[in-house]
Amino acid sequence: MKQKELNKLIDLHELWLETNGKQGQRLELYEKDLSGLEIIYKDLTQAYLFKCNCSKMVLIRCKFYQSALLYCNFIDTYFRNNKFNRADLTGSGFVTVHTKGYNGNTYTKEV
Repeated sequence: MKQKELNKLIDLHELWLETNGKQGQRLELYEKDLSGLEIIYKDLTQAYLFKCNCSKMVLIRCKFYQSALLYCNFIDTYFRNNKFNRADLTGSGFVTVHTKGYNGNTYTKEV
């Protein structure tokens, strides 16, 4: 999936949240490759991701309240100030997660 396509789907999801489901569409992704994409300052409350490749993503200040991120791969992913209250992360893998060193384009090793 391309960044532009993901951004459009997230915008529809946020509209769905704002209108209590009357407009927009809930974010539901099944077996999508999201590797290397960025999600920054977005509300993904009640989003549903199943078996998505989220490796090397950048996730900053996102709300994942009551979201289902099931069997997703978060290997080598950058996380900063996200909220996962009541989220279901069943089967998801978190390996080599980064919380520091992102400069907007690449990771930098802290010494």
